[in-house]
Amino acid sequence: MDVSKKECVVCHKPLTEHDDVVFCPECGAPYHRECYEKEGHCVFEEKHGSFSYESPKPKQTQQQTQGARCPNCGAQNPLNNIFCQHCGCSMRGKPYTVPNPAPGFAPPPPPMPVQGEIDGISVQDWTDFIGDAAPSYLYQFQRMDQKRSKMGLCWISLLFPPAYFFYRKMWGWAALTMVLSLVTSIPTLIQMVTTAGAVLPAWIDMQVVNTLGEVCFYLNWVMSVLFLVFSTYLYRRFAAGRIKKIRQTASEPGAARAALLRRGGTSVIGVVVMVAILFLFSSIFVAWAGPVNMLSTF
Repeated sequence: MDVSKKECVVCHKPLTEHDDVVFCPECGAPYHRECYEKEGHCVFEEKHGSFSYESPKPKQTQQQTQGARCPNCGAQNPLNNIFCQHCGCSMRGKPYTVPNPAPGFAPPPPPMPVQGEIDGISVQDWTDFIGDAAPSYLYQFQRMDQKRSKMGLCWISLLFPPAYFFYRKMWGWAALTMVLSLVTSIPTLIQMVTTAGAVLPAWIDMQVVNTLGEVCFYLNWVMSVLFLVFSTYLYRRFAAGRIKKIRQTASEPGAARAALLRRGGTSVIGVVVMVAILFLFSSIFVAWAGPVNMLSTF
């Protein structure tokens, strides 16, 4: 019989294939021959008839049971995590290396772990409010502090700023950027419906509309670039204000964390509402402009 991963039921020492081992013929319990002869009988003799010996499962260590602590923020993580699920720091503490780098190639520096507090707010509170993207945001916040800068890159704001603010539940900024986007899109809409054969009011001068279209085009790009650079900072200020307010008004730590999780994070519904507003605005504008052949518009 295989003695690997078994131990003597008397002395509880691991058995090896080099030991003189005997097994109880009734229940299968393993013994060193010397231990069995010393006892003179099977230690489970009273249970024979309804008992079959099974090797005990290996005991889990406290670390295996509780997981591992992050070396940066101290948060508990599953044992097999490579990065902390709270702050993004490496759980293994190994420096970043590039295997077989090309001659003259300088590897990028490793991400700096987030330490202490940011804006007087703990990493845990930031993580609860921001959600899954917390490691990326906290890294950017820390870089802002190190460089004493308010600039960071948020690429979705380059394409359509309102989408970012609706997604991040920044309703005030979402409303402002939505209004700006709709207003600056009016000249382009007028040009589109005119091309499609719409009958416009006589007081609309198309030369003025074309000039405004060019101006609005550049204004949109300037606005997008500004939000590309400063949206992360705006979100930082927004999130910090919300977190501090929640902490001040919450009566218990558990209630505060629940509120952070509920009021933070992202909103897909907000993006859906934004799309609905755009569709409604376009429909109203087309209806106001007059009969349009929609197929020729697109």
